[in-house]
Amino acid sequence: MKNILQHALKQNPCILCGTHGYFCESSMGRCGPSCPCCGYRHFLEWGESATYRARFDWDDASDVRNQYLYCKECGIVFALGCLHYEAKFIHSEDRILNAHFITKWKHRDTQEVFHGMPYFENPDDWFEHVNQVEVLEMQCPQSNLICNRSRRYFQGDGCPLVGSL
Repeated sequence: MKNILQHALKQNPCILCGTHGYFCESSMGRCGPSCPCCGYRHFLEWGESATYRARFDWDDASDVRNQYLYCKECGIVFALGCLHYEAKFIHSEDRILNAHFITKWKHRDTQEVFHGMPYFENPDDWFEHVNQVEVLEMQCPQSNLICNRSRRYFQGDGCPLVGSL
């Protein structure tokens, strides 16, 4: 586990409006949400995940692995954030969410505080060390960006994590 800065991550265009950002596509008909940087979907749900399932209690709310998603392709941890696009159909729902990133964290063993986000070399590194991360700040790099192709106009208080990284 090491610290990286968010500006080193690749932004991708929204598949509908073309705006560049960190978007997680989520659809009822697909294999879960996508990574905001590379688009990878399966995370640890396939293949080697059986090894982790045997050693991990998915019902433990205090376990950081239950609070954030990890992409083994990018090595990053992120949360599904505020709404960018939403379309509801009779039997499905398509959503594109803005990703929320850790911007400040503390290593629980060393008490060292980092400005940036934790990066994990591989799934074993993530599985063994992610609970040493104490999240101090999260941020939404999209500034509550709403897709101009959204079929449902999103009204609300907006994202509580608005701000640039």
